[in-house]
Amino acid sequence: MFASIMKNLSVAFCCIHMISILSGQKHILQKHYIPCGLSAIILCVETLLLKSSYPELSYLIPFLTLFSFTLLFYRFSIKDSLYYSLLSYGINLIAIESITLLLCASLSPLPFYSNRRFLDLLTLIITAVYLVLYHIISHSKRFQAGSSILQSKPIINIGCFICTTILVIVTLEQIYLPSVSFSYLRFIRITLVFLSAFLFILWWRTQITKSYRDKLRILEMENLRAEQLEKDRYIARLETDNERMGLLIHKDNRLLNAMADSVSLYLETMDSVLPREQKEKGLALSREIAAIRSDRQELLSQSTASINTFPSTGFVGVDALLAFLSKEAAQYHIDLKFHFQEAFFQRPSPCMEENDLVHLLSDLTANAITASRYAGGGAIEISLLVIKGVPTVSIADSGIPFEIATYMNFGLERASTHTDDGGSGIGLLDIWKCKNKYRLSLYIQEFSDNTPYQKRITFLFDRKNRYLISSPRYNEILSKQSRTDLMIVDPSKNSMF
Repeated sequence: MFASIMKNLSVAFCCIHMISILSGQKHILQKHYIPCGLSAIILCVETLLLKSSYPELSYLIPFLTLFSFTLLFYRFSIKDSLYYSLLSYGINLIAIESITLLLCASLSPLPFYSNRRFLDLLTLIITAVYLVLYHIISHSKRFQAGSSILQSKPIINIGCFICTTILVIVTLEQIYLPSVSFSYLRFIRITLVFLSAFLFILWWRTQITKSYRDKLRILEMENLRAEQLEKDRYIARLETDNERMGLLIHKDNRLLNAMADSVSLYLETMDSVLPREQKEKGLALSREIAAIRSDRQELLSQSTASINTFPSTGFVGVDALLAFLSKEAAQYHIDLKFHFQEAFFQRPSPCMEENDLVHLLSDLTANAITASRYAGGGAIEISLLVIKGVPTVSIADSGIPFEIATYMNFGLERASTHTDDGGSGIGLLDIWKCKNKYRLSLYIQEFSDNTPYQKRITFLFDRKNRYLISSPRYNEILSKQSRTDLMIVDPSKNSMF
């Protein structure tokens, strides 16, 4: 009895805890930990009583109770409460059923397997293994990052269907348990439970991959939109400057006429005046010409003052760095483009110190210039955008791609694609330190040969500290995968569901 109580209490508590993780509302669990603990006890007692009296309802009624608690404490809508309750209950059922089946199948050949005390001990072992695995998985960075993907999904999806299926399986098991042979029932349970677990994990990974691709697609669209906006602004500046130059030329024509008239008048009256008067008149003419030249230079400087390579960000360090990098890129016939959204810099709390931003842009752009130089020139695009409320730093270049060894050693040790040309790899180490300092997510996206850029490096200020590579060289990179924090995405495959 004690073993059953511990098992059901553990499952109930983990279900309530997982709802807070999936919904991103951990503070509610911390605020209402006593009511949530009482809810877990109620779920446990309810499950035990129903299994002894109405076993066919021993999973359905606790699920509805969990749904009621979610609705009461988290104040979600009915749809969201049902969604999070179903996912949490289904995931934990899949986990506990899988562990139970694995351990039972492993220990069933033992002669004392059917002993009551051994079965109670086995139940406690199953519970302990379940709690340890739940603690490890629920606190892992990959699980927490993946759980955020499941937030605000439509309730009609593959994951909810799988969770509903596992709920139906365990309910039918309770209904038909007396009338079906144990070996046949165990075979069906093993098949369906492990199939459900496999499909759910596959679906979850697919959702994570789809979410990453959506973010990369949005980033690409934002970059294109920002680039188009910058081109429109540039055209507008050119039109304004063209109009100003037209006015300047018009005024120059009048000034030239005035200068010509002054010189002609001076020449006509030169013979009829005394030398001293002639000198004074010459000096006056010189001063008039100097004033005309000064006026012309002032107009010219006004017309060219607005012609600037990049728009000003308002941050001296960033503007100075961009001016320097533009000159350096031009030496190698590289077209350096820059665009930004003012929202990137105008945030209540800065996403990054200006010094660190300058260093990050410097390292990223220096690497891009080196890669583009080896490719014989090309283009580099720097973007500082805000996408779905998340500040983003992005550098795209047409240079040669990274070596796979560089991906595997990124941030772990010095790695450089150009060691034969003085490359030290220190820049990549500094970039990784900056990533860890601000918990940035790093996305490296490689493109096919028919695109203007070969790769794009993107940093998202989302505090998730992820590392993702999307590349047409998917199989080649995957075969040399040696990191646990790296997720590799195949851009040629679509979502399976």
